[in-house]
Amino acid sequence: INVVEFGPNIRGIGQAADAWFLKRPDQLTPREAAFLSAILPAPNAWHERIARTGTPPVVVVDRVLDRMRRKGVLSAEQHRRARTTRLRLVPP
Repeated sequence: INVVEFGPNIRGIGQAADAWFLKRPDQLTPREAAFLSAILPAPNAWHERIARTGTPPVVVVDRVLDRMRRKGVLSAEQHRRARTTRLRLVPP
């Protein structure tokens, strides 16, 4: 995860957390972590789409959160909170 590309010239989770959220990785919320996971299949395409539309992939992020709940990574309350929290990006 420290060498994965998360957007143009964004390598690793540290740079990704800073570029997309102005945070360190340990400060990410479950929703923010789910976002970074959701863009991994095509981070440059998602970066371009978000820059063009201003809209993050909310449906995909919610699916990641649902998987996190099913796997036991999130409690029911954490999942509920994460699903209802607005995702605030600072697109790089």
